[in-house]
Amino acid sequence: PMNEFFIREQPLDKSLLIGKKSANEIKGHLEWVIDLLEDSDWSLGDIKDKEKKIVARAKEIDWKVGEVFTPIRIAIARNTISPPLFESMYLLGKESVIKSLNQAIDILG
Repeated sequence: PMNEFFIREQPLDKSLLIGKKSANEIKGHLEWVIDLLEDSDWSLGDIKDKEKKIVARAKEIDWKVGEVFTPIRIAIARNTISPPLFESMYLLGKESVIKSLNQAIDILG
């Protein structure tokens, strides 16, 4: 079940996306992530560099590291638990990842 998102599109549960942060905060964060990823050449090395930028962003916006990764993980894997996130994103491909992030933004309103 944890890997099912690799095989078929899963439904997205809005309640998983909203935790300690508001829908607007999560939405703004995911929009930032999309902007960051759109510039990627989608090599594994570049994806791992983006991961470092997201970690740095946590400090900039005064969020915990888990708080910046969890909405991304939920948007991509549709769950709070998944295989390694950035490696999973690499395997899924840029178009699929950005589509999933946009779906999460849309569901947040």
